[in-house]
Amino acid sequence: MTFLNPAVLFGLFAAAIPVLIHLLNLRKLKKIEFSSLQFLKELQKNQIKRIKLKQWLLLALRVLIILLLIGAFARPALRGFAIAGTTSAAKNSAVYIIDDSFSMTAIDANGSLFNQEKQKALECLSLLKEGDDAAVIFVSEAGRKDVKLSKDISSVEKAIHAAYPSVATKTTHEAMIQAAQVLGTSNNFNKEVYVFTDLQQGSIIKDSAYTDLSELLNKRTHLYLFPFQAKSVYNIGIDSLRVNTAIFEKGKPLSVSVFVRNYSDQPARNEVISIFQNKQRTAQKGITLDAKSAAEIVLESPLTAKGFVQITASTEEDDIPADNKRYAVINVPDKIQIGLFVKNPQDAKYFELTLGALDSSGIFQINKRSANALAADDIAKYNSLFLFGFDQSTPQQKLLSYVEKGGGVFIVPSSDASLAEFNSLMQKLNLPVAQNLHQPGSQKDLLLSFSSVDYSHPLFADIFQKGKPQQIQSPEIYGCFQIQPAGSARALFSFADRNMYLAEYAKGKGKMLVAASAFVPQWTNFPYRAFFVPFMFRSVYYLSSLTGVQENCFAGDEMPLPIPQTAFEGLRIVQPGGQEDYLASSAVREKKFYNMTRGGVYSFVANNAVYAMRAVNHLASESNTAVLSVDKFKEYVQKIHFAGTFSSYDRSTDAAQAIKQSRYGAELWKLFLVIALCAALLEMWISKASKKELAIV
Repeated sequence: MTFLNPAVLFGLFAAAIPVLIHLLNLRKLKKIEFSSLQFLKELQKNQIKRIKLKQWLLLALRVLIILLLIGAFARPALRGFAIAGTTSAAKNSAVYIIDDSFSMTAIDANGSLFNQEKQKALECLSLLKEGDDAAVIFVSEAGRKDVKLSKDISSVEKAIHAAYPSVATKTTHEAMIQAAQVLGTSNNFNKEVYVFTDLQQGSIIKDSAYTDLSELLNKRTHLYLFPFQAKSVYNIGIDSLRVNTAIFEKGKPLSVSVFVRNYSDQPARNEVISIFQNKQRTAQKGITLDAKSAAEIVLESPLTAKGFVQITASTEEDDIPADNKRYAVINVPDKIQIGLFVKNPQDAKYFELTLGALDSSGIFQINKRSANALAADDIAKYNSLFLFGFDQSTPQQKLLSYVEKGGGVFIVPSSDASLAEFNSLMQKLNLPVAQNLHQPGSQKDLLLSFSSVDYSHPLFADIFQKGKPQQIQSPEIYGCFQIQPAGSARALFSFADRNMYLAEYAKGKGKMLVAASAFVPQWTNFPYRAFFVPFMFRSVYYLSSLTGVQENCFAGDEMPLPIPQTAFEGLRIVQPGGQEDYLASSAVREKKFYNMTRGGVYSFVANNAVYAMRAVNHLASESNTAVLSVDKFKEYVQKIHFAGTFSSYDRSTDAAQAIKQSRYGAELWKLFLVIALCAALLEMWISKASKKELAIV
C-alpha cells in the first residue's frame, strides 16, 4: 500500500486525544454500605463489567474513526489491481513518445505501423482526466524547445492526428531525455512516459552515449513500451547517389552511380532502377539482389537541360516507400563567366582563339583584365579563373578563398616569367615551388617531351573515340619550370625525370591547374597541336563545373542558408511538395541556418529567380528492417538508471485496462470513509446504550 498524500499522516497523533480524554474521566467511587442493598451487589458487579467493556469498545471505535479519517485524507492506494469505483484520482502528467521515422511506414495485415501506433497513442491519451496534462514528442523532432505539458488534451490529440512519417532521423534516447526534462516541470503525483516504436536496430541510441535520468525519471514515474513490429518486411533501399561526371555540358553524357541494398530476407528479382532528370525518366536498368546484399549500378544518359537539374534515382514500390528515392542537384550554367587575367596580352592569344573557334552559341563570357586588376575585381562572380602571368599584386588570400569555396583556377606563367616570380605565386598559394627553370632555347631545340599522361583524369573523358587507344602526341617543350610532385599534386602530363608539365592541386572544394611553361611558341608548340583545342575547351568546362554538384544534407540537419549574391528584399524557400516558407532579408541574415525536415529538393528563390537548390536525403541506416527485442530495451532502461516502473504491452493489449491497473491500482480513500461512517454509527449506538445502563446503575 502507498499513500498519495502522505503529509496528512502527521494527523495520526490526533488518535491519542480519545485516550487522553478517557484517562482524565476516570474517577474512583466511594464505597457506602447499605444493609438493605446487599442483595444487589452481585448484580451490580456484572453490570459494571459490561459497562467497562463498552467503554473500552467506544474508546477503540473513536480511535479507529480518527485513524480512518486521517487515512482517507492521506489517500491510500494498492498497486496491481483495480476495484470498481476505486481507481486512482491522482493528477497525471503524461508524455507520449511517437516514433515517426519512415521505417514505421511498413505495412502488415492491420495497415501501416505508423497508423497503428497513432491509434494506440490516442487510446492511451483518452485515459487522461480533467486536471491532467500531457505532451507529445515525435522522435524526428526530439529536442524542439517548444514542447511543453498542456492541460489542453485536445491540442495534443490534434497533433497526433496530424502527424505523418518523417525522413528525419533521431534516436529514442534523445526523445527520452526531452521527456524527462518536460516531466521535471510537473508537480503532479503520477508521471508517465509512453513509447511507441518499432525498436529498429540503431534507433534507440547512438555511440552508446547514455545519460543518467534517475533524478528526473524517479520512482513515481511509469514507463510504458508499446512495440510495433512487422514480422516480414520487403524493402529495397537506395543508400546513396553519386554523380560521376565531372564536366557538365548539355547533350553530353551524364553518369551516376546508384548504391542499392536489399534489406529483406528474400531475394529481389528484376528490380528496376530508374534515373530522372527534372522528373523525366532518362535511364533505367534491371537488377537482381540476393537477400541482405548490395550493389552499385552505373546509369548514363545525355544531360537534357541547363541551369539547375534535379537528378532522382528511384526503385519500384515496396513495403517501405520512403527510401525508394535518392536526390541530387547539379548546376549547368547557361553562360560561363570566365575571369581572364593577363600580364602580357599576347600570352593568352591561343586560349582566346580556341574558345572563339568552338563557342558558336556564345556560352563563354570572357572578362579580360590585366593581371594587376585581380586584387580589385570581384572574382566571386566568375565560374572559373585563368591567370596568364602574375605579379606581386596577386592577392593570396583572395585566390585561396575562391578556390576553397569551390572555384577553379588555371595558372599559366607569362612568357617573361622568372624563377623568382613564379615561385613567389606558388608560395602564396601554398604550392610546391619550382627547383629550376629551363630557359627557352633560341634555336627552339627540343628539350623535353611527355613520358606519361594521366588518361583517367576527367579532362580526357569523351575526347577519344570509343574503342580506339588513348594516345596523345607529345608537344615539343623548349622551356619550362622544373616542378616535382608533392602534397596533393596530380600530374596530368609528366616528363621522364618525374617533373610535371601540368598538374592539378586540390584546395578545399576547389582545384587549381598549374602549367610549367607559357603557352607561346618560344616556350612550346603545344598550342599548335590538335589536342590543345579540345583540352583547353574542356578545361573551361571542368573548372566551371567544380561547383556543379550542389550541396546536399540529411533530413533533420540544419544547413547553412544560401545567401543571394545580389541585393534582395526577401526570399522564398520552396519545400518538396510545393509548400513555401518566406523569409525577410533581415530574418535571412539572422537565421543563417535552415532546418531541412523533408526528403527531396529545396529551391531558394530571390527576386523571382531560383538562385540555389539543395538535395535532402534520408539516412541509409533507417532502411534497416532488423529490430531489437523488448529485453534489449529493458537493458537500455537500466543503463539510463530509470528509477520508476517499467511495463511493456503488446499492441493488441487493452491499453485502458492495463494502464488503469498499473498506475496505482485501487485508491482506498472512499472505502476508509465508509468504514469510518459505519464505526461512527456503531459508536453512537453503543454510547447511547451505555448511558442508559449508567442511569440504571
